[in-house]
Amino acid sequence: MVRSNLQNLARSAGIHYKKALAIAQVGRAFSQITHNSSDLRVTEALVTQAWWGYRLAKVHVSFRECFGANDKESLIPTLAANKSISVDDVLQYCKD
Repeated sequence: MVRSNLQNLARSAGIHYKKALAIAQVGRAFSQITHNSSDLRVTEALVTQAWWGYRLAKVHVSFRECFGANDKESLIPTLAANKSISVDDVLQYCKD
């Protein structure tokens, strides 16, 4: 119940990644307090996605199609072509 509510709230933030990040961080903290490991994994993934969305928005790279989806590989060519993003950033994106 909590997991689905947090996912819906984070996704409803749309391209407001700072808002989605705040929601996901609250969810992560709640999951840690309640010792709910399955919700913790989900909320940590939301934190990571929102953080990347925020970071990439600052260099004008759209993360909208990847946020909340398992399709982050499709963004790698865009990242590699962007002069504002370093090779280390691309490698970290792949690791996350």
